[in-house]
Amino acid sequence: MTWDPSLFAEAFDAVGMREEVVPYKHNLAFPSFQARFDRPQQIMLDDQVHTTAYSIEYTTADCPDLEMDDLVDIGQAFYRVKQPPVIQGDGTFTIAELEPA
Repeated sequence: MTWDPSLFAEAFDAVGMREEVVPYKHNLAFPSFQARFDRPQQIMLDDQVHTTAYSIEYTTADCPDLEMDDLVDIGQAFYRVKQPPVIQGDGTFTIAELEPA
């Protein structure tokens, strides 16, 4: 049996786990793709603040050319790719860390 990442993508989309992402290079919009968007969580304990970084995880083939400093629009909010995206495992998925633009 052949590994088909689109089966996971369809399942994730069916339950609303991914959002539309529009990448921008040099202020030009490129075709959108779907990604899982992790938003920061903030927990305050004993005057300590814990946050997690913004990131997206997407099928590598959907946006293979995303690079550091590119902008992405997620839900009408812009984020900058803050370091080179990292391909995971067998290359099917990529994670890009983001920061508000």
